[in-house]
Amino acid sequence: MILVLAGTREGREVVELLRRHGRQVLASAVSAYGGELAGADLVRVGALDREGMEGLLREQRVRALVDATHPYAQEASRNARAACRAAGVPYLRLERPPAALPPTGEVHQVADYPAAAELAVTFGSSVFLSTGSRRLAVFVAAARPRGVRVVARVLPEVEALIECRRLGLGPADVVAMQGPFTRELNLALFRHYQAAVVVSKESGEAGGFPEKAAAAAELGLPLVVIRRGQADPVAVASPREALEWVLRTVP
Repeated sequence: MILVLAGTREGREVVELLRRHGRQVLASAVSAYGGELAGADLVRVGALDREGMEGLLREQRVRALVDATHPYAQEASRNARAACRAAGVPYLRLERPPAALPPTGEVHQVADYPAAAELAVTFGSSVFLSTGSRRLAVFVAAARPRGVRVVARVLPEVEALIECRRLGLGPADVVAMQGPFTRELNLALFRHYQAAVVVSKESGEAGGFPEKAAAAAELGLPLVVIRRGQADPVAVASPREALEWVLRTVP
């Protein structure tokens, strides 16, 4: 059994490639929606800590793990590496390549979500947040005392919408859509919601970052970019490379 930590487009591609080569694949995704998209022989849904991951490796007799989680899911990657060391399972990180920052436009790079929130609320009356729902509370806490509106673009999942409502965002403040998005759609959304600033992760070309950055630059909007953490030194950059590693590692 090969375990793929999925939830990304690259993860789904790895699952497909492995199954084409006759490998049995278990996909692990945080959300039910991600699990539905995985296309694996077996699917496990829900977050796992280190102990839970190690237990899954042993229970399913996993022979190799491909970590294709999002570039910002650093805790999940740390847990997976530690669990693989403990269980003696080969580990590979599939790291989505970064996209170049736009040559034009006002771009501010920050180290983390709190820094992004504190900076974003200084630019005007409406923050367009394209980083999902999991750190939404940080931005709402920074925006509310200033009377700044937060518009959140999140996945169309029940859990994400519940979190938005719990934090006080109304239906007019939530864009529930699955990306990536074209430059034209980003332009339309930024205009419609009267964004004063756009906040984004550097999610690479696969995550639609260049199109988002280009739209912000065209409208003259500041773009606050949360930097990635340090890349794994043993990472590969493509699903095809991950497949080749598995075929070498588990003949």
